[in-house]
This record gives sequence, C-alpha cells and structure tokens, in this order.
Amino acid sequence: LIVESKEMMAKNAGAIVAANWPAFVAAGTLGLCVNFLGNLVIKLSSATTVKLLAAVRGPMVVVSGVLLFTETVAGIQLFGYSLALAGFVWYNVAKARTLPASQKPAEKP
Repeated sequence: LIVESKEMMAKNAGAIVAANWPAFVAAGTLGLCVNFLGNLVIKLSSATTVKLLAAVRGPMVVVSGVLLFTETVAGIQLFGYSLALAGFVWYNVAKARTLPASQKPAEKP
C-alpha cells in the first residue's frame, strides 16, 4: 500500500473494491480456506509429501491455464512440467507399493 497508494488514489481503486465487494470477499474467503487446508495437509502428511505438492502446484496451474484459458506453452516448458508431474506420479506409486497391507485402501469386489 505504501508504494502503490498514489496510483490507487489516482485510479479510484476504492470505488472498484466497493463496486465488486462480493468478489473480494469470496477471494479472501477462498484464500483463508487454502491456508487452513495447507496447514491440515502439513499436519496429516510427511514433509516429503508437502514438498512434492509444492513442486507439482506450478505445473497444475499451467495445465489448468492451458485447458481452461487456451494459454500457450513452449516445448521446453511442456517438458519441464511433464517431468515434474511424472515425478509426482512416480513418488505416489512408489509410496503406495511400500505401504503395509493394513494401510492400503480396500479393493472393491
């Protein structure tokens, strides 16, 4: 706010917030929920899982942008994102194979 306050006053940013307050409240509420869920994930999982989730978050945002908003991605970017997602899948498969039988999800008949 200190750096941008003059520009905000010039563009009448307060009126924009007042006119669109439901969107700002929704964005703030969603941000709060993300923080609570992030803390819950940290408490319920290992540090490695949290690191992997942080690493896969970027590629998932990019994939969402490509699918939903027709964003363009360069070949080298696609390779990097694919590599990150493949590593995430590999880790989860390896982790599922090492779980004791009592912790594996029940198979459907």
